[in-house]
Amino acid sequence: MKPLAVIGIDPGTTAAFAAIDLQGKIISLASGKEFTLAKMLAAVFEVCQPVIAATDKKKIPSFVEEFSRKSGARLIVPEEDLLWEEKRMLMRTYYPDYKYQNHHQSDCLAAAAYAYKKLLPALTKMNVFIAKHHLEELQEKFTRLALREELHFASIKDILTRPTPENKIIEKVVDEHKIIQKDFMRLYQSFSASKQESKLLHTELEERERECSSLASVNQRLQQQARNVNQRIDTLLKFKEQRLQLQTQEIAGKQKQIDHLFEQLNELYAFITHVPRFLLIKKLNTLGQKEFEGKNKILRFQENDILFVSDPSIYSLHVLQELQQKNITLICRQKGCPDIRSHCITVQLDDPFILDTEYFALLDRESLQINRNDFIGQLLSEYRGDRGA
Repeated sequence: MKPLAVIGIDPGTTAAFAAIDLQGKIISLASGKEFTLAKMLAAVFEVCQPVIAATDKKKIPSFVEEFSRKSGARLIVPEEDLLWEEKRMLMRTYYPDYKYQNHHQSDCLAAAAYAYKKLLPALTKMNVFIAKHHLEELQEKFTRLALREELHFASIKDILTRPTPENKIIEKVVDEHKIIQKDFMRLYQSFSASKQESKLLHTELEERERECSSLASVNQRLQQQARNVNQRIDTLLKFKEQRLQLQTQEIAGKQKQIDHLFEQLNELYAFITHVPRFLLIKKLNTLGQKEFEGKNKILRFQENDILFVSDPSIYSLHVLQELQQKNITLICRQKGCPDIRSHCITVQLDDPFILDTEYFALLDRESLQINRNDFIGQLLSEYRGDRGA
């Protein structure tokens, strides 16, 4: 099997070509006068399979272009004409042992070296792909398709590993550069079938797009519902947080009330411990009907109770009569009015209490007895005065 090769060409009266393999080694190097295109093609195909044709000129010579067309080799040309120094560097890099024959052979060898340098990255990637997909048995065909037609590696793998009629035709075209009517009709039928399939796929795609549009609308609506739900959740959470804050404040208030009640309870316990030593007194702010009925639920007035009144100037005759029936003694800081004194024993004390709470007080027994005696003496004096009059 003849090796795949890069062909550097120097056309002219004295034409030359250089054939190097894909490892960069020289296969053939020839030059001569009257070196026609037919002779050059025959000489090249005798030693190799050309896949790349190269020149050292930016503008492709017609001779080189015709060689490419008839051999099937792909053209590689420099962006600018290769300068003498560039050619010298290429020769020094790739062919340091080359013995100069003439400038025609040197030019075509430099052109081949330039094309090979351009190919190296693609050759490296291609060899990696071949090894990765275990295509070593198809390496020559793979390389020829890759370099001549610049097909994607995956497409080449498909052509070589899937023996469909279309793939065989493509491989034949690459190799022979011609297509017969039978091949054309087969490709046309395949194209028509693909076109029909493409039309069906396009119709299905439109249907899918309509479905996607409908789903997008549903999705948008669901997103709006989700946002509404999130807003409601945020509102509920905010309301719950506010309720929690209020409940926390209420709990704090209740705790203060509990603490206050505990203080009152402790005071009541302390008050109770002194009760046996002193006289227990019940307390009212006034002798009005509302005050009396309201506190009587707690004080529960009984016979011979002692009652302290803060302001005796406010009174109800009904209350006085009820106190008189129970024989209740009144204690005031100021002298009571005649109506009060006429119904109840009234004792005047400036600062009477040992201990007191909102409803009860403790009083020294002796001070009450002394003031009671004074009150009785005073009543007798007033009685006698009234009699003398």
